[in-house]
Amino acid sequence: MKESFRGELEGDRVIVKDSVESGKIHNKGSVGRFSGGMLVLTLTEAFYLINEGKLSVDGVSPYEFLKKAALSSGDFEVRYLTYRDLKKRGFIVEDTGIDMKIARGGEDIKKAVVPLYERVPFDFNGIYSMVSEEKKIFGIVDGDGDLTYYSIEREEPHGPIKALKEKIEITVLNEMAFTENNEIHRAYYGKTIDKWLQLSIIESIYLVEKGIADIRDALSEKISPEYLKRQAEKKDPEFMQKLKIYSDLRDRGLIVKTGFKYGTHFRVYVRDIEHHAPYLVHAVPDNYVGTWPEISRGVRLAHGVKKDFLLAEASDPPKYLKVKRVRL
Repeated sequence: MKESFRGELEGDRVIVKDSVESGKIHNKGSVGRFSGGMLVLTLTEAFYLINEGKLSVDGVSPYEFLKKAALSSGDFEVRYLTYRDLKKRGFIVEDTGIDMKIARGGEDIKKAVVPLYERVPFDFNGIYSMVSEEKKIFGIVDGDGDLTYYSIEREEPHGPIKALKEKIEITVLNEMAFTENNEIHRAYYGKTIDKWLQLSIIESIYLVEKGIADIRDALSEKISPEYLKRQAEKKDPEFMQKLKIYSDLRDRGLIVKTGFKYGTHFRVYVRDIEHHAPYLVHAVPDNYVGTWPEISRGVRLAHGVKKDFLLAEASDPPKYLKVKRVRL
């Protein structure tokens, strides 16, 4: 039979005043912290012990405790479900009120788990700030009360591809562009089709803005990149953010190809296209606020083809977050 201890509810915490009882609770479950000879439990820790049959709170039934805790903290249910899941997985868990610090028995280094509900917005800049020093794990609670864990960290992708120097001429025909100069293909621009090199509009604009190319139409009239941007943006509202990320990745010495067949904007290679592309990159606007289901979809697609998912914000300068699903 489980040994049950007694505590008192005081605001947003539960106090176990008996020094013997508090020592037993702490030693058995590594929960709470001592203050003035008493064990102080967060509402999350206390509710877990209540449901485990190890704690009763004076004058408060378990169901009443749940309601009081929910009134005290707007995200209590999410925090509790995350705490419970981590404990069931065998972790020592410390609820800091902001995140959950977790470790296995005997480990000194603790990982930070941020509990969130799936309907909480994915705030790119907020998360980018949160992972400024090290990656964090986000525990996302879905509508069924199940947990999915994602590691998120800043990423600075780089590659060795050098900038081109020779000048070329590109002809734009409706949605695509062509050039007779196949030499730029060695820097992994375009795709060889018969005797021509086909280029995307994004590639063409980038090459013009780098001073490598001139663009003309089918009548050999010169076209400005600004005109091409306006035309492209009419058909694709995401075009400008995609162009900014494409340009930044190319400036970083990476090879950038369309990610259409993978359900995202770009697939990115480091050295050549004969080897595995390590990244799928999805471009989002500056100050992006999205949803976790969107992020989950991108991560699952990337995982299915053994690539890392990068969310790229078209800010100045662009910023990158690497998001991976993890199993704890």
